[in-house]
Amino acid sequence: MSKKLTIAQWRERRIFNSHEIAKRGGGRFYITHHAHGVGSIGGIYVMGVTITPDPSNERWGEGGRKWFHIPHKGLAATIEQAKRWCIDQGYAPEGAEWERDPWQGWHLAGTMAAAASSTLDKGGTQ
Repeated sequence: MSKKLTIAQWRERRIFNSHEIAKRGGGRFYITHHAHGVGSIGGIYVMGVTITPDPSNERWGEGGRKWFHIPHKGLAATIEQAKRWCIDQGYAPEGAEWERDPWQGWHLAGTMAAAASSTLDKGGTQ
């Protein structure tokens, strides 16, 4: 996709978050950043759409997502660590290109273009 869509343009396509981009774009997973909040642990997460990234982490509330701790001032390095983990697990090819959505999610290149060109019926289903 040569031009990045704004959040408003994604919403016109009935896509409201990183998960929907991955789902509608045919992605099996995506990487996202969650800030620390009440009742949650901040970090970088590999979130599954059609896979369970970390089956050893299927306890209640985690759903098999893979979590990476962000050391002080280490966000970029932690995102790179998560990308490398995806490659090492076989979820992404070696040398994979990534693209970032407006909700701070990371997807394999091509996922966002596929999601942008997908269509939904008025009921919101594919």
